[in-house]
Amino acid sequence: MKSKVDTIVNFTHQHFTSQVEVTVWAPRLPLQIEISDTELSQIKGWRIPVASNRRPTRESEDEEDEEKKGRGCSLQYQHALVLSPLSDSILAEKTVIVLDDHITIMELGVQLVAGLSLSLQPHRVDRRVIVSTVAAQDVLQAPQQEAIVSSWILFSDGSVTPLDIYDPKDFSITVSSLDEMVVSVQPNMQSQWLVVVVEGEGQGPLIKLEMMISEPCQKTKRKSVLAVGKGSVKVRFAPGIEEEH
Repeated sequence: MKSKVDTIVNFTHQHFTSQVEVTVWAPRLPLQIEISDTELSQIKGWRIPVASNRRPTRESEDEEDEEKKGRGCSLQYQHALVLSPLSDSILAEKTVIVLDDHITIMELGVQLVAGLSLSLQPHRVDRRVIVSTVAAQDVLQAPQQEAIVSSWILFSDGSVTPLDIYDPKDFSITVSSLDEMVVSVQPNMQSQWLVVVVEGEGQGPLIKLEMMISEPCQKTKRKSVLAVGKGSVKVRFAPGIEEEH
């Protein structure tokens, strides 16, 4: 019912007895819910397939004269990251507004992730609390080393959203290397992540990503590319590692 530190719980069974020390945590109500974006709008130009038994959302006026191809599609809405409580009780509330306003994709951000580092440190105030920090490593240091491509979307309303929270069936991504002497792109059927492989030393904006509308919603009179982004590559071989020729 309430929190307590170093609580002693007695256990007894017939003539046996034992004790255990526990800490009881209780939340402060109401809980605070954090949502990455509380105003979700339609994304201009991004059309997604809809089920045949669902009524498509109202299309914009400039699309009324478009050909019938893609009529089973509707405009995509923004997504947001929301964590819900694990019980049926309403412990907190947050207002989310869905707008008919159209926003556009301003930028497709791209970052190579070669690895992750984890550090654990005690909290500066409460020594019983351990603070964990995870950092992404973006420098590649060995031939044939692999790195995944992380990407996110910047919208015209200023919000930034990771691309992987959107349904992969609602878009397609192509990744290409602008210098295959430094990095190459190899398909990885066992993973949803895009993978690049080190071929030689070098650096610069050498990875290109193109985000396109899914195939069923492409129209002949409209370019299907939604956004293009470039990712910086840094390949510096560690001492003692020689490039193979």
